[in-house]
Order: sequence, then structure tokens, then C-alpha cells
Amino acid sequence: MLRPAVHQLDRPDAPQANIELAFPCVWVAPWTRAAGIAPLKQTLVLTAVTKDEHLLDELLTEPTIKNLYIGNHPTYWLKPGIPHDGYLGEFLMRTKAVIRD
Repeated sequence: MLRPAVHQLDRPDAPQANIELAFPCVWVAPWTRAAGIAPLKQTLVLTAVTKDEHLLDELLTEPTIKNLYIGNHPTYWLKPGIPHDGYLGEFLMRTKAVIRD
């Protein structure tokens, strides 16, 4: 059984964070509001544990963030009806899953 790999990075813009591996893994990097959302772009699933509505709006409108999980939700959680990779509609429109407490 494969166990997920956890990679801890030393800065929010570390190039390793843009690497997609062929096994379950997570990249954990320090981030502050001063860094802006640039280091968070090109993300398959981003978990935002914050109540900063302005930041959440920025993340939600960023087209390169595929899925946004707001609050304490595991990134593998998926409920029927929530868009995910593979829906035919993705060829017709952009989809984004948002999960909120």
C-alpha cells in the first residue's frame, strides 16, 4: 500500500511545489499575505484555513487553482456532484470545486 509523501518546503515560491508526482503527496510551504497569491497558483487542490473573505475571493476567482477547500477538509474528500477531473463538462466550461464549513 502506498503511503502519501509529505514534502516540507522552506519558502512559498519554491519550484518543487509545482511538481506533480505519480503517487499521493502533499507539498507544505510557509505562506504569508505579503507573498500574495502568486505562489498558490497552478494548484490542483488548495486548502485555505482562514476567515479572510478577501483572500478567499481572490483564491476562488483564480482560474489556475483547480479546487478550493475552505476549512478543515481532507483533500481526498469528494461528494457526488462536486466537479472533479474527468467530467465531460470540463471541455465546455471551467469547473472549480469549493467546500466550506
